[in-house]
Amino acid sequence: MTTQSQPVYMQPMNMSSMSNMNNYQSQPGAFYTPQQNMPPNTQYQINASPQMQPNIPPPTYNDNFQKSVLYQLRSLKNRLNKLDSIETQLSNLTMKLSNMDVRVTSLEGTVRKVDS
Repeated sequence: MTTQSQPVYMQPMNMSSMSNMNNYQSQPGAFYTPQQNMPPNTQYQINASPQMQPNIPPPTYNDNFQKSVLYQLRSLKNRLNKLDSIETQLSNLTMKLSNMDVRVTSLEGTVRKVDS
């Protein structure tokens, strides 16, 4: 008497049933490529690519110093931008004041003519 096995989609998912469904072997990185003629009970191993595991050394004194200098330069740039804005506003106000002085002088001349 032979027993009929359950369909693959009904079996619990484990490595042997995966190999029965489709043979995949991991490649470095995030992609899997199908492999043909793999022996049964193959051990699976997933290796991360170097891009996924960067070997970043801890920051050094120079790194920290550079970050500090950049931060201070950005802060100084922001302050200078504010000063530029203030300078522009002062220039506009000075021009308006100058125009007002011209008008006042003109009106004073007109008043003197009328009074005389």
